[in-house]
Amino acid sequence: MKTKKIKSSKMEKGQSFVEFSLILVFLLILVSAIVDLGWMFFNSIALRAAVQEAATFASICPDDAAQVRNRFRQSASDPTGISQLGDEQIQVCILDPGGSGKCTGTPELGNQIKVSATYFHKIFTPMVGSFIGAQEYPITATAQSLILRDTCSP
Repeated sequence: MKTKKIKSSKMEKGQSFVEFSLILVFLLILVSAIVDLGWMFFNSIALRAAVQEAATFASICPDDAAQVRNRFRQSASDPTGISQLGDEQIQVCILDPGGSGKCTGTPELGNQIKVSATYFHKIFTPMVGSFIGAQEYPITATAQSLILRDTCSP
């Protein structure tokens, strides 16, 4: 009785295709996670720059938090969505001159003014979201500046 010999090269081609397809899934998840984390890093840099600009503006206009928030939104990068933050996500406070760190100070020359903002970065890669437990990651930036003028008026 003769048995037919199966060509081993056809079997190996099929095997390598299956191995490649299994590895490809992990590679695509890895690449998308790297892109997602890069986008989050870009958002954190843009948020930090906008907060620093708002704190610098607040040093010459400490008595009007609405103008400081508008300055923050104007200086934010548009593709990130940071310019769309609500007033509750942008905090402007004058620090207590006693050094307690509380927001109970008055807009007087020499006091510190602090601007902080929180942006919720949406994570697009499902696996990254499952590792951290949410599909949004909060990014917070804070900047302080010395008050140089006590009112906004020239």
